[in-house]
Amino acid sequence: MIVVAIDGTAASGKGTLARQIAKHYNFSHLDTGKIYRAVAYKVIVNNVDITNIDTIEKLALSLHSDDFTGDSLINNDVGNMASQVSKIPKVRQVLRQYQQDFPKQAQQLGFKGVVVDGRDIGSVIFPNATIKFFVDADIEIRAKRRYDELLERGDVVNYETILSDLKTRDEEDKNRLESPLIKCKDSHLIDTSHNNPQKTLSQAISEVDELI
Repeated sequence: MIVVAIDGTAASGKGTLARQIAKHYNFSHLDTGKIYRAVAYKVIVNNVDITNIDTIEKLALSLHSDDFTGDSLINNDVGNMASQVSKIPKVRQVLRQYQQDFPKQAQQLGFKGVVVDGRDIGSVIFPNATIKFFVDADIEIRAKRRYDELLERGDVVNYETILSDLKTRDEEDKNRLESPLIKCKDSHLIDTSHNNPQKTLSQAISEVDELI
C-alpha cells in the first residue's frame, strides 16, 4: 500500500494538492483537517465548553463519514475551534486511530494507495509513509486565498481578521505539545506562494513517480 503523507500550514494548498494527487493516481484521499473540523463544528453547535474534555471526546467517538462534508466546515470560526480541539490529547488519540486505519479500509475497497493530508501525518500518523510532502506559502498569500474562498461562498469576511487568525493558528499548530506541525527531515518542501495548482501538482508528481 502506497501512502502519500502531506502536511502543511492552513490555506497553503495542501488539500488541493492531495485531491489532485489522489485523482492522478486513482488513490483514496483523506483530509484529516475535516475530521477535526467536524468535531469542532459539533462543539460549536452543541455549545460545549472547550474545557469539557469528556464531552468533546464523546463527540469525536460519535463521528460518522457524513460529518466530514458540507460548507459549514469551511467557516472561519470552525477552523479556529478545530485548532483548539486539536490540542486535546484524548481527542487526538481517538482520531489518530481513525486515520491510521484508513489505508487498510482503502485497500479493502481495491485502492493501491492513499493520500492523507493534515498537520502531523508524516511525523505521527504515518512516520513510515512512502513519500512525504510539506506544503507552505507566505502567510499574506495564504490569507488572501482564504479570503477569496470565503468571499466566493458569499460570507462576510475581513482580510485583516483572516490574516490575524492564520497567524494565531500557525503559532498554535507549531507550538502545541501534542503532535505539533513540523517539517520532517525526509519531507519534500513545496512552496506554493507563486505556484498555480498545476505547477504544484507537477512538482509533486515528479517526486512520487520516482518511488512507485
